[in-house]
Amino acid sequence: MHALRPTKEEKRERILAKADELFREFGAAKTTVADIARELGMSPANVYKFFPSRKAILEACAVRNLGVIKRQVAELVAGGGGAMDRIRGVVLAVNRFNEELFRNERQIFRLVMTAAEEDWEGVRKHHDFLLETMTQLLGEGASNGEFPGDQPPGTPCALLDCLSAALRPHLQPACKRIADEDRVRAQIDLLAKALATP
Repeated sequence: MHALRPTKEEKRERILAKADELFREFGAAKTTVADIARELGMSPANVYKFFPSRKAILEACAVRNLGVIKRQVAELVAGGGGAMDRIRGVVLAVNRFNEELFRNERQIFRLVMTAAEEDWEGVRKHHDFLLETMTQLLGEGASNGEFPGDQPPGTPCALLDCLSAALRPHLQPACKRIADEDRVRAQIDLLAKALATP
């Protein structure tokens, strides 16, 4: 009986997993498509059948890593509790994710920050996901009486802007550090009071 041949998606994921591994070890700037291909016993031309460019591999890797926090956020939003509690949970989870990358996966952190600074499509979609998340939670909070129901339409964007230290570390000076959790909690508490004010 013959083993099933890997699908195109499985091959693509294999390339991406190896790229991610090499980026973590050597950094994205020092890893070439030839390096990835060699590690997989493939030719660079074969890699390009799955990714049209080196940048496409870099972006897919950034999105792959952002997918970790996206899944956590989705679970938090789907969980029980009030809207403000879930907003707090989402913001703290994103901040902890950024801190974990910054402290333990510096090369991947740099890749994700580059993607954010250069406004790659995958990061724009991630930002849109966070904006949709805040819009949903603010709407639920208005429906259950936690927040006034007459908030201006730009409130979700303003909320993301106010929480940029936690949610968008690429906006911090030279990415020298991640906002510490006490600072983030203080920001959330301040915003909770502002949101609840009739």
